[in-house]
Amino acid sequence: MTPGAGPTMSDVNEEGSIESHGFSLVRLTRETVPPFAVRLRGPALGVAGVRHVNGVNISPGDVLRVTIAESREGGLFAPLATGGTVFPAVRVNQSGAITLPYVKTVSVRGLDTTAAAARISSRLAGTTFEPQVYIELGAERASSVLVSGEVRQPGRVSLIDTPPTLLDVINRSGGAVRPPQHTDVVLRRGGRLQRIPMTAVLNGQNVTLSRGDEIVLEGNVRAFHAMGAVGKPGLQEFPKAQITLLEALSTVGGLADHAANRTGVFVFRLRDGKVGGSTVFQVDFNQADSIFIAQQFEVLPADTVFVTTAPTYQWSKIISPIVQGLSLARGATVLGN
Repeated sequence: MTPGAGPTMSDVNEEGSIESHGFSLVRLTRETVPPFAVRLRGPALGVAGVRHVNGVNISPGDVLRVTIAESREGGLFAPLATGGTVFPAVRVNQSGAITLPYVKTVSVRGLDTTAAAARISSRLAGTTFEPQVYIELGAERASSVLVSGEVRQPGRVSLIDTPPTLLDVINRSGGAVRPPQHTDVVLRRGGRLQRIPMTAVLNGQNVTLSRGDEIVLEGNVRAFHAMGAVGKPGLQEFPKAQITLLEALSTVGGLADHAANRTGVFVFRLRDGKVGGSTVFQVDFNQADSIFIAQQFEVLPADTVFVTTAPTYQWSKIISPIVQGLSLARGATVLGN
């Protein structure tokens, strides 16, 4: 048997050979390639944007800096010209309410700072002269999210100083360590978990974050195997999120000169990691439209791209040792004479 890097063209195309091993054979043509063609998926089409966010809402445990001012002197609070009366650390209780002089207890839970200030101002109407209320939300732990995993600067990120979206928080943390096509974003919220490819986040599937969310960036290396008569066999990482067969062959240096059988370029694909129901795709690069077919066909992670060797190359591997042996024998005979 001639040494080789895999099955020969005749092994794959032999009648019933593929089917007997649990595969089905699909010869890719203009008619058969469309179901397997590369196409942009959901997020890349812009179906999942992020809604407009006005700000962070107040929650129990937050600490507020409240300033109340009147428009003239002699009132219950200092005038605006002198900076008003400042309450530097007003904590929101577990019921979502705060207590202030002359305001008594007022619920601010679920309000942003502007709405909370308006509610306090309405409580002071009739008691003070043209009250003006300003509220700032302190950078408390409750107003942050945790970012960890394969990110350059893991830690807590305040939602007060950063727009509360997934992409903003990741950028604030220095960005992902790995390229986007090899990174997944895991969002933990309460007892729920959502996994989003980083490429999908960049293509529009941004998410509005809530206090207490946890964001974990995980590596998810997408790669395919290259075997046979190619320039660079071995495990190859995807250069981008989605690749075609032509791009995969370019990644491995194309078909090996003088060794590749252009009619025998195959892609082996397991279904759910199992042989049963899996598929072998064949492209005949001797056909004029083969390049266009290879530009359409999508290579998936864990696919194996295998290029068979040409029969003449196989034959040369048999003949070469014989010719070399005869040459050595002839040389020895000449020297002997």
